[in-house]
Amino acid sequence: MRVSPCSGPVIATDDRSDPIVGSGRDFGAIFIYRRFARGATQPEILQGEGDVSIKLFPPKDDSQRKAAHAEMREAFGRSFEKFARKRLAR
Repeated sequence: MRVSPCSGPVIATDDRSDPIVGSGRDFGAIFIYRRFARGATQPEILQGEGDVSIKLFPPKDDSQRKAAHAEMREAFGRSFEKFARKRLAR
């Protein structure tokens, strides 16, 4: 199988939201990144997570639903950015 040298699939295997006493919740996702180096026959597998704070999710009522879901989408992106900074920097 031939893979492009710039190919690097990312898989999010798990996400979770845990309460933090007095300061909202902690959100994190586990990511697996398969890096294919030029000329390598097997990919390098990098796994890790990125924990970020959230305040609105889960929503307390319907009036907060839209804002809470927007916060969760943004938190997922920040979680991946944190993972990328820690694990993908060369």
